[in-house]
Amino acid sequence: MGDVKAGLNPLSKMGGLYSRIVSKKVLSEDEKILLMLKQARDDWRRAEGRFQEVIENDLIDHTIYDLQSAKTRYSYLMKQAKDKGIQCDFQSQQN
Repeated sequence: MGDVKAGLNPLSKMGGLYSRIVSKKVLSEDEKILLMLKQARDDWRRAEGRFQEVIENDLIDHTIYDLQSAKTRYSYLMKQAKDKGIQCDFQSQQN
């Protein structure tokens, strides 16, 4: 294997891929909802930030749509968490 350039060894790439797959933690249903909820909250905050900064008239409708979409997704996931009795440490930080 002396001809294989450094970093291009297919066996080392496969070993890295295998270790990432094997070490991947399997999330419970509750953990998945909490992760999606955190991501939705972050998306909502980013959408609010973009809405506050947009000045182009053509983009205002788009940012309003994004903001409403992010808020709706967060609310949906929050309801799912509540229905399953999942407690979130950021429930009071919706806005």
